[in-house]
Amino acid sequence: MQNSCYQIERIHWIDVARGFCMIALVLYHTESYYIDTYHVFQYNWCSNFLKTFFFLSGYLLYKEGIEYDEDYISHKTKRIIKTLLIPYFIFTLILILPKCYAHSLDIQEALINIIAGKASWFITTLILSELLFITILRWSKNKVLMLALTSILGLAVALILSKTTIHNPWCFQQSLAVFCLLFLGFVFHQYEQYFRHLNWIYVLLSTAVLIVILKIIVEKENIVLNIYPLEISNLTFYFMDTIVGISLIIAISKLIAKNKLLEYTGKLSIIIYFLNGGVSVITSRIMNQVGFSYDEQYFRVIILFFINYLIVLFISHMIYQYLPFMIGRNEQTAK
Repeated sequence: MQNSCYQIERIHWIDVARGFCMIALVLYHTESYYIDTYHVFQYNWCSNFLKTFFFLSGYLLYKEGIEYDEDYISHKTKRIIKTLLIPYFIFTLILILPKCYAHSLDIQEALINIIAGKASWFITTLILSELLFITILRWSKNKVLMLALTSILGLAVALILSKTTIHNPWCFQQSLAVFCLLFLGFVFHQYEQYFRHLNWIYVLLSTAVLIVILKIIVEKENIVLNIYPLEISNLTFYFMDTIVGISLIIAISKLIAKNKLLEYTGKLSIIIYFLNGGVSVITSRIMNQVGFSYDEQYFRVIILFFINYLIVLFISHMIYQYLPFMIGRNEQTAK
């Protein structure tokens, strides 16, 4: 089977949703480096966007009418290496000095983190979880029940390992934990025809109310729902928060459907992910030095967020256009 059979054309609402995820990440890192104190979005909301990104990755692993055979495994593995693994090493090595400065690391420690897959937990988790998923997909011959059981087992093993002192190279605990998110995205795509008649406005309104209620309870009861480090104190709330949060973001993205800025942000998502933390560190230090510190005035966070977003978007655009090899892009893969 030719590789062209596995190509998936860009889906507008997917890019919109990924755009939202990256914008949320820029806000998260803006708060993280600009504000020294606890803030609600940073701890309670950003994880929903990260989980949605894993869900969307699972969605894109499904392709109707193909055999999940050796050719599929080979094609997907090469693509993961080209568009995720190689960029991981390129970007983490380029950004090694800013990382050392931001996190008070020496060069040797930073290099060890890169080799151990700890320099960018989200990307290494995405790499390992996708490789695991396509392997199980091939072995199970696309049997939904087998995939479901594997996702449950993966989360259980991940939670057990998270309570031990076992090392976590290449974030394999997180990779096992997010397998269920890839599974949910994969199954949603497989049975998406049954959701086509949903009224997304009603979904938006209901999930918006539910997510606020959930967050209030989580905050009040001190429930922990972290992916990294993996700490989940209440599995019922974890799944409720995950499903409601993902459904809300899907509803918003479906209703927007097309938006050039959000879609382009989603298209550049991997580059933005690598760059936004470093940019936020630099701009936060500059703002504090010139007297534009937080001082309990949240509008300043919003101003800095927009500055960070524009800077990251511009640099990402330049890399996408003029250094495409950094993200495994060429004339054949560009769309």
